[in-house]
Amino acid sequence: MSKLFLGALLALSTLSCNDSKRKELELKEKELELKEKELNLEILKLKKIDSVSATDVKRLKNDAVSAEQQSLQISDPSVSNINNLLGYWVDSENENIFMYFDRNGSFSFTDLNSSTEQYEELRGTYTLKNGKLTLFYNDRAQQTFNFFKENLRTPIYLIQKGRYLMQKAVVKE
Repeated sequence: MSKLFLGALLALSTLSCNDSKRKELELKEKELELKEKELNLEILKLKKIDSVSATDVKRLKNDAVSAEQQSLQISDPSVSNINNLLGYWVDSENENIFMYFDRNGSFSFTDLNSSTEQYEELRGTYTLKNGKLTLFYNDRAQQTFNFFKENLRTPIYLIQKGRYLMQKAVVKE
């Protein structure tokens, strides 16, 4: 009987040993699953942060460039000097759209009327101060454009608002 008792005891200890090892293995598997889920959550968080930061970085960069241009316009006396504005200016996309600025403070602006799809000549007076070019039309509300300088080897002045980007016309002799 003692052999039977020892056999039963050995079987029970083997079973309990296997059972504890199986439980330990199950616990480790659950731990691994939880760690994997945590890692996946961290990866998702990082992806969200990266996408937000990329957008934010782009926006902040644009804001910084815009602020820098504005500060340059305010501090650069050349964007308030009408001598840099006088003459003909042509739209970069449509050469039939152009402006002419006279020393006496008057201007003419040949533009495409979007509702009639006809070119029209607009006239009035203008002011230029700190890179802001304001056109006071004879027959409609005023309009303000940005007047700025790109610092290349030879500085280039531009007039910009919305779809308009005007460059100084070169007169051929």
